Amino acid sequence: NSLCMDIFHLVYRSKSVGRPEAKTLREILEVSQRRNAEDLITGFLIYRDGFYMQLLEGPQKKVRECLDRIKTDRRNTELTVLGEVH
Repeated sequence: NSLCMDIFHLVYRSKSVGRPEAKTLREILEVSQRRNAEDLITGFLIYRDGFYMQLLEGPQKKVRECLDRIKTDRRNTELTVLGEVH
């Protein structure tokens, strides 16, 4: 299926700056859902024990742009890309 071949997958982990409140996590979710829908990005975000882990999938250019925004978000630090699949 050529559609599957065009999907880029990226997984990263980052450390939370402080312990996020439920309100902050909801805010991240709402903004991400809106923006990712516009960019044709899907995936999921996990927060546990002071760390975020996220899978992003979609057009490679859009996924990398999303990752660049996440890298500059002051709510997380020490971002490490764990894997990429083209």
